[in-house]
Amino acid sequence: MGAVGAVFLCVSSWTLLANEHIRIDIVNNALPTRVRNTIDVIGHAFFLLPLTIIMIITSYPFVVKSVLLNEQSMNAGGLPQWPPRC
Repeated sequence: MGAVGAVFLCVSSWTLLANEHIRIDIVNNALPTRVRNTIDVIGHAFFLLPLTIIMIITSYPFVVKSVLLNEQSMNAGGLPQWPPRC
């Protein structure tokens, strides 16, 4: 869960930076730029930010447990598995 959460957080910020997030283009193109920007800010503040906070809070116990156990891969190299969870 932690690795998936980290990937989501990284990809969501890249998506916002590239302005590639999902919207309904027919409605969006009909609105003035100021209204579109307001909708984007409200959507990010009330949906993306709370989801990000919830993912961090819920994955924290799993990350701490993995670090404390020094979780290792079962392969011959025995790479640690906890760094991707952070």
